[in-house]
Amino acid sequence: MSGIGDREAVWPPGHRHRPGKTERVTTISLAESSRQVEELVKGAEAAARTGPVDDAVAAWRRVLGHPCAHHQVIDYEIIDDIHQLLRAAGRYEEAIEAKREAIAAGYSSQPDPEADIAECLLAAGRRVEADRLYAELRTRDPEDVWLNNSAAYAYRGVDDRKALRWSLDGIDLAITTGDHDQVVGQLLDCAERSWDALGEAADHAVIDRVEAFQRSWVRPPWEDRWPERELRAEQPCSYCGWNPSNDPSRARIQPEGPAGPASSTQEPSLPVAVAWFDATEWQEAQRRWPNLLDELPVEHSAYSHEIEARTKRITKTLPGSTLHIAPLTVDGLVSYATKHADDPGTAQSRSRFAAELLRLGEATRWPPGRNVPCWCGSGRKYKQCCGPISPAVGA
Repeated sequence: MSGIGDREAVWPPGHRHRPGKTERVTTISLAESSRQVEELVKGAEAAARTGPVDDAVAAWRRVLGHPCAHHQVIDYEIIDDIHQLLRAAGRYEEAIEAKREAIAAGYSSQPDPEADIAECLLAAGRRVEADRLYAELRTRDPEDVWLNNSAAYAYRGVDDRKALRWSLDGIDLAITTGDHDQVVGQLLDCAERSWDALGEAADHAVIDRVEAFQRSWVRPPWEDRWPERELRAEQPCSYCGWNPSNDPSRARIQPEGPAGPASSTQEPSLPVAVAWFDATEWQEAQRRWPNLLDELPVEHSAYSHEIEARTKRITKTLPGSTLHIAPLTVDGLVSYATKHADDPGTAQSRSRFAAELLRLGEATRWPPGRNVPCWCGSGRKYKQCCGPISPAVGA
């Protein structure tokens, strides 16, 4: 028995996992459990890159259906990946249901994760429902600047006047609250694009105010705005023998995410690095690892725009973290991976190397100032290059 092709034979047909069972009759070892789930995760990631959306969704559901999923993966993160797949395919009704399922399972974010539902409603043409939900979310948390950012992007091209109002309100809110996550630049980009779409002159008083604020910005004291979440009790696994009392780290296999150094204190301002190749290194990276093009553009500026969009999405899910772009070199990555007995062609290896560059002080703080050269090396100002890129690009 090997790989995902035999996954139906991995556990007995009709097996029903009951975490609360007291008997300790195990079917496989913990090591085999980890191997099986990791194989399923790799298969789902591959299907998400290359296969039809139904195949990718089914692959992620197989991960969740493994008897050991409750301690090997974070279910709500995977369900949110399913939401993103369905949303990218334009299947908004199914995407909304998946998002609701993720929220029910414990998914949290800034803005309120229901903002993604509002975005789907707008994209599906259900304007009245989207307006109502955005209004409700604003009432629920009037100081969530990320909600303004979500609405400003979502209404662009649908109702540019409304997009402009959300942008300007968000700018006021960001400056008033100290803009912990440096969202004000994204909001100003949205405002400028709305002015263009409406055929109106930009309000230079607003632009000057934002740029003056950014020049003098100092991160304010951290205020935890995450909602309280009730921790679910973890039960021993009768299938592989895993026991939470013997696993204080609660190590889990998760889909690829941003890189960051380990922190024992779990500070909310944990620095995070996003891996990126410059133009010369990107050509060589494509030659070495063609699988990079399964999910990333060939042309370097489009690739950099995708990294910008991903970084903006990361700021929504890791509020309070300081973001950095880590410029990888192919030789450096290969050397690092060889030293750590890793495969340099994997996303995990790139993430670990990005974290190492961050630790060494070789990563670039993101976002740059609007009027300074863009981090991508184009030579243009950030506000004229990657700055206006929407977080939705490539999502």
